[in-house]
Amino acid sequence: MSDLNNLELRLRRIEDQLELLRLEGAYAYFYDRGDAQGWAALFTEDGVYSGRKRAGTGEPNFVQGRANLTKFCEAGRVSCVHMLHLPHFMIDGDTATSRILVQHRGKSIDEHGRPTQTEATGCYDVSYRRTGEGWRILRRVNTFFERQAHIAFGFEPAVPDLDVPARPESGEYPYRDARS
Repeated sequence: MSDLNNLELRLRRIEDQLELLRLEGAYAYFYDRGDAQGWAALFTEDGVYSGRKRAGTGEPNFVQGRANLTKFCEAGRVSCVHMLHLPHFMIDGDTATSRILVQHRGKSIDEHGRPTQTEATGCYDVSYRRTGEGWRILRRVNTFFERQAHIAFGFEPAVPDLDVPARPESGEYPYRDARS
């Protein structure tokens, strides 16, 4: 291989890494600003955003296709910020993968009007494909290491009913453990 070909190959690798870095920078930029179409356009037409299935948890998010990705970004808007660490890219021709550590903070109002704050730490495992539009996200899997939600219930000015209910005819006092 001539020095010129080697230089072209090295330049192509650098350009690929820079474009992938730009793509990852745009990911948080568009999502955090609520630009659903801009965010969805970072994925391939058949691109997937999903959560990672963990033992003891419900089914994770699974969103495929740009139209659904747009709807996902628009739904349940949260005022948030994603703090992405530098990705570790493995590029192989027209495909690539990375793992990106992420911290996320978000604030929203729940369906009862209560302020909610969420903090999460985890990682994204990502596969990419070079397309006619440039590098795009093929699949992104979100894995939480830790996730906390804080809800402010607010002060209740009314006093709750303090009367003790009468013993039922069955003789059994009621028991309900709502902790689970």
